[in-house]
Amino acid sequence: MRLSKTIGLILIINLYINTANAVIVNNNTYTTDTDSGLDWLDVTTSVNQSYNYVSSRFGLEQEYDGWRYATSNEFNQLINNATGAKINGFRSIYFTGFEIVPLIDLLGSTYDTERAATNLPNDGRFDYTSGFVADIDDFGLHYSAYMQHDARSITNFDFALARVLPRNGTFRSYDKGSYLVRNSVVPLPATFWLFGSGFLGLIGVFNRKN
Repeated sequence: MRLSKTIGLILIINLYINTANAVIVNNNTYTTDTDSGLDWLDVTTSVNQSYNYVSSRFGLEQEYDGWRYATSNEFNQLINNATGAKINGFRSIYFTGFEIVPLIDLLGSTYDTERAATNLPNDGRFDYTSGFVADIDDFGLHYSAYMQHDARSITNFDFALARVLPRNGTFRSYDKGSYLVRNSVVPLPATFWLFGSGFLGLIGVFNRKN
């Protein structure tokens, strides 16, 4: 009985450690949200590709093999986990600081890709990431999700919005990509190995006593 209580305590401690340290991880071409367990492909990977085109490339050994469109709810969860915001439904969430800037940098600036494609200069005080999500409106048009940083004046603001600018399935633009996700394969944390070695040690002690 004493052994089972000890093992139960270790399991609870291990679970607490692993859930209390959820982080956003930069993996170069994709970003991992360890809280939701999702990988997010850089939005700039799919700029100037329509919803129909991207959807047709989800098959085995194709361009987006293993990926799928993120829902607007999953987008909201990513914003919440990355910034600490509390988005309720599909209204804009506004930021008073620069909380959204690191996430735009991680997922890629579609403002930058559009500027590069049209040979226009960038305004370093302004940035955004725009991409299609899985949700559709009442007319069958595909919603986009949008994150913006705007420091061009004190009256401007940063915000994120999970459903905006619905377009048909053939629309494409150099300032719009797609929010694609997959279930992440997260390496076992160090706390798991600590738990494992402790568990084996307890079994050894228990066997010696018996």
